[in-house]
Amino acid sequence: FDTDHPIDMDKPGLGTYRNLFTGTELNAENVRAVRAEMSLYKGEDNKPLGIRPKLMIVPPQLEEKALQIVNAELIAPAGGFGINAPQTQTNTLKGTFDVLVVPELGEEGDVWYLSDNSKPIKGIIWQLRKAPVLTSMTSPTDPNVFERKEFHYGADSRGNHGYSLPFLMARCEA
Repeated sequence: FDTDHPIDMDKPGLGTYRNLFTGTELNAENVRAVRAEMSLYKGEDNKPLGIRPKLMIVPPQLEEKALQIVNAELIAPAGGFGINAPQTQTNTLKGTFDVLVVPELGEEGDVWYLSDNSKPIKGIIWQLRKAPVLTSMTSPTDPNVFERKEFHYGADSRGNHGYSLPFLMARCEA
C-alpha cells in the first residue's frame, strides 16, 4: 500500500495513483470518497480499469460502524455517518459492500480496507503448493496413546500468500 504507485513502471510520465489513504476514519463520507477514487483508476492505456470495490474489511473494533454504513436504511441528521444533513436521508451505501471482520486486524483497530474482489485476480492471493494432509495418532499401539492416553492430530501443508495488483485494494488509516 502506497500513496504513489506508478501507473506504468516504464513510463513515469503517466503519473501515479494511491491505494493508501491516511487520516481516513471509517465513516460514510470517507467510504464514498475512497470508492470514488478507486473507480477513477486508469491503466497504462489511460482507459478506466473498472474498479468497483464490493468488500469492506475491518477489525472487530469497527464491525458495528461498518455494518451501520452498509445496512442502515436511513442516515441520521446533523453529522450522522459523517454527513451534515438537515434532515434524515436515504443511505445510498446500503447493500453496496459485503463486510468481512478479521480478528487478526484487531491490533490496528482504526485501519479498514476496500477491495474489488469481483475480478478473476484478487488483491490478496494464496498459492497452494501442497494440499493439507491430515494425520492422526490414535492407534492403541502408538506410544502417545499407550503411554500417556493422548490422541494426536496434525496437518501438513505448504503455501504462501501475498499481494497481487495494488489497484484492487485500498488501505485506509484514521
